[in-house]
Amino acid sequence: MRVAPALAMLLIAFPAVALAGATDAANWLKSNQNPGGSWGEIWFSAGKPTAEARDTTAVIQSLVSANASNGVEFTSGTSWLSSEEPRSTDALARRVRALGDAGMSVAVDITQLLADREPLQGAIFDPSHTGGGWGTASGYSSDAIDTSLALQALDSRDLVGGLERRSLSVAAGMPTYLSFDVPATATRVRLTIVTLSGQIEIRLKEGAQPLLSDPAFALSAGGIYIDYPDAGVPFTPGENWIRIDSSAGANVWLIASWQNPTIDTMSIAEAIDFLMSCQNVDGGFGLEPGRVSTFHATAVATRVLARLAGPYETANSLASAVAYLDARQLPSGLAGHDAGSPTIAETALAKLAFADAGAASQELLGHSALLASQGALGDWSGDAYTTAIALEAITTVPEPGQPLSLIVGICGLTLLARSRRR
Repeated sequence: MRVAPALAMLLIAFPAVALAGATDAANWLKSNQNPGGSWGEIWFSAGKPTAEARDTTAVIQSLVSANASNGVEFTSGTSWLSSEEPRSTDALARRVRALGDAGMSVAVDITQLLADREPLQGAIFDPSHTGGGWGTASGYSSDAIDTSLALQALDSRDLVGGLERRSLSVAAGMPTYLSFDVPATATRVRLTIVTLSGQIEIRLKEGAQPLLSDPAFALSAGGIYIDYPDAGVPFTPGENWIRIDSSAGANVWLIASWQNPTIDTMSIAEAIDFLMSCQNVDGGFGLEPGRVSTFHATAVATRVLARLAGPYETANSLASAVAYLDARQLPSGLAGHDAGSPTIAETALAKLAFADAGAASQELLGHSALLASQGALGDWSGDAYTTAIALEAITTVPEPGQPLSLIVGICGLTLLARSRRR
């Protein structure tokens, strides 16, 4: 889809003004808040509230997305959410995003989220390794949905760093260069050679591409960590360049990570590795490796794959996931696992995934379907969670540089929307 240059500049220049129709949705949410400050149905299962925290975080995120994060309702909602004790990875990850987007400190929650990750069982070099992601809560085995939500939360706070190349071809006699940013707080940089076919020399240098005269490590096999400064070679924060040389050609699976007092980004690579192991041949994601694909798991995983594309080698996996979702979107734009009975919530989640992935035509279809199904009072289905995720979806557009698939004049309405990246 082509967008007029004037419109493109309009969307980029005014990213925080909500789409027409969003005001009604935001007002509906604010007028349907629970007395205590939460949103959603208050009921209990085994003595614990079920979806109240999920619904409240969704509403807070949607109000921020719609530039409606003002008033006593928003303050009351963030106050309620910050006082609640998250009982699951789902609740904790959603709270990191919601309160972080609201400008509140989430340092304690981030520490807890990282502590709750399932440790990798075995080395990443070992093909039989398991785990490395997040499960239902601390002590549970990893699953695709909780891992995706945790990675989204960390990404929203700019805690996803490093890079990975799973199959990097190094031409004979031709240097290969990669770069990644190392923050000033980093205490260690690690290059992990997971697999290696051939022989290479590898160098690391800040600020410029390494020269042959710079310190090098000669390698002929995978399963090796190179830690800076532990290996006797210091590192400097900033943009760091990796140079790989091979006299006869080589193929390498490389992970570059850094560690600071908050996070070791090797955990990000391990979590992405787990997540990709949950993808099936149909392009969809199951809850665990080998499980049947589900629409929900695929949509939330697609958002992560899209956001981490570039530093991490997710392009092929992302394309397959988008194709899976596309096959389950009706001509009307509605979407869902069961094409015969799609839901508004699934349509909104798919629209957000398409926006992140830059799938312009699918995003526009979903956007139009959401606008067409909005109730007269501004709600969707009279439900707080459904209204919140739909509101976030219609006020989210690709960040500058991605295809702009929302246009002024849809259904005769004026559109100004918020960038997707937070």
